Amino acid sequence: MEIDLAAIVKNLVDREKHFKEEVRKLEEEMENEYKKEIEKLREFKEQRKKLIDEHYRELIENAKLEMGRIESKAKREQAELRKRMEDLESHLDELVSEIVDMLLSEE
Repeated sequence: MEIDLAAIVKNLVDREKHFKEEVRKLEEEMENEYKKEIEKLREFKEQRKKLIDEHYRELIENAKLEMGRIESKAKREQAELRKRMEDLESHLDELVSEIVDMLLSEE
């Protein structure tokens, strides 16, 4: 039973080559998976940013609309107050005129 040292070494070298090839394939596969996951993460971040932007854009638009409604209401109320003030001033002028007329007629 003679041990063929050259055959053993060749077998070990072949096994090592095969092992290194399997390791290289696994590393490649892992790198590809890593790249895919990074791309998914990038897409997720972009989608999240778009959703957040859309949400805030919607909130801002709603706030602008509400501010417009409030401003319109304030302008209407201001116009009503001006009208009431004018009416009060007119009424006050009439009362003053009546008082002056009464005082003048008493003289």
